[in-house]
Amino acid sequence: MNNATLMYVINDKSLRLESQPLFLVDKYTCGFKNDNDFINNYYNKDKIYKFISDNNNKIGKLVVSYARGYNAKESLTPLYDTDNKFVSNDNPYEGVYTEVEKARRLLFNSKGQLFTRLILSSNLFGDMMENLIDLTLKEKECLDFYDIDSLYINGVYYATFRSLLQFRIKTYRLGYLRGAYEDMIDSIKADIFKMNNNDFYFYNRQLRILINKYNSLLNTFFVKNLKINSIVIGETYKINKHNLKYM
Repeated sequence: MNNATLMYVINDKSLRLESQPLFLVDKYTCGFKNDNDFINNYYNKDKIYKFISDNNNKIGKLVVSYARGYNAKESLTPLYDTDNKFVSNDNPYEGVYTEVEKARRLLFNSKGQLFTRLILSSNLFGDMMENLIDLTLKEKECLDFYDIDSLYINGVYYATFRSLLQFRIKTYRLGYLRGAYEDMIDSIKADIFKMNNNDFYFYNRQLRILINKYNSLLNTFFVKNLKINSIVIGETYKINKHNLKYM
């Protein structure tokens, strides 16, 4: 099934370029650095130039329209400056890891918890953000201390994946919630590894893009007074001096 479409979009108008399974659509873009690099080397670039000319020479952008299974289509960032090959299993003996495992590690240890913030600001995990894990009373009180909601169902306290990520960015140490946080992250990883090949590819693809964005932000933005520029994800976060050093 052709469930991905590469399009050039100007405002509410779009030009269909390619329609293939997602990993094949990615093959068209992954060898290029950005939109301009792709367009200048695209085999049918005159088609794009004409579309731009017909729209008063307005510059648009490339997007990938994608439907996960029977879900509504969503707009994805094109895969650039990498390849469309992803490791299917972690191999710690050779130091080779899936993007899922790389992301799992960053959710424990990224500068200023920036990667955790990027995950929260994305819609990547969708309904999985509401996955539940049971809590002890002490763990529930830790969430209460930071004004993070828990759920009380049939006499048991629960935290969602979302609430645990929110807790992570508010505190330097996981403390009493380390066990619940680890179990939740491992559970999410296990769920992804159980997915079919198309969905497994999708999550590795999207996580690579987020990891690359995280690395780019660390290398690009000047960190001053232990604050990350608000343009990163829409608001300014004060970073604990133990978490983030000057770069």
